[in-house]
Amino acid sequence: MIKRRKLTKMEVYVLGAVLLAVCFYVYLSFIYDPAKKDLAQLRQQITVTRGEIAQLGAPPDPGPVEARVKKAAGDLGLLESELSYLQETKKANQQPTVTKAMALLNELAVKNELSVKKLEFMERVLEAGGAAAEDTKKTTSKTSKKKTEPVATTSNYFPWDKYSLVLTGSQAGIVQFMKDLSEAFWLVQINQLQVSAAQADKKKQADGSASAEPNKDEFEMALEISL
Repeated sequence: MIKRRKLTKMEVYVLGAVLLAVCFYVYLSFIYDPAKKDLAQLRQQITVTRGEIAQLGAPPDPGPVEARVKKAAGDLGLLESELSYLQETKKANQQPTVTKAMALLNELAVKNELSVKKLEFMERVLEAGGAAAEDTKKTTSKTSKKKTEPVATTSNYFPWDKYSLVLTGSQAGIVQFMKDLSEAFWLVQINQLQVSAAQADKKKQADGSASAEPNKDEFEMALEISL
């Protein structure tokens, strides 16, 4: 039977030192070294990111852009207010008759040396771009009058008159005609506008048929407006 003997103090100290060295080695190999490598990679990534940020430079100042946006919003509000004012006041205060409107269009055409090929009144509408106005029959009954009577607005009393005209002449004359029309004291809306080279007089070909060639010095403008 083997008897166990007690370790001496020196042997205990040596065994403790060996165990401590083994634990320290395990800590360095499996915990400290991987963490050290991860920390080194993280530092390298931070250095690369700082370099990229330095290349980008300082972020732009949003102040000027915000100021321009606010100014544009303010300008838009002023334009909307001006449009509403023109529709409610200028249109109402300057309702032209058909005769006066056609006389003005003809006068502007003559002033700018344009030939009038077509000038006619088309229809009357309650609102710009809306359907033609319909005449309503008057009724004497109070109940029926309440049902059919429209809401009192400026469009009911000052409707839009649509005109169609075709003019021919020089480019400068057409441009000046549109400028004069925009400066008229009536509110004018352009519904349709088409400009093309005017066709010259028909010439007979060798086979006897007629052909029309465009005139480079003269233009034709087809215009539809409401005022």
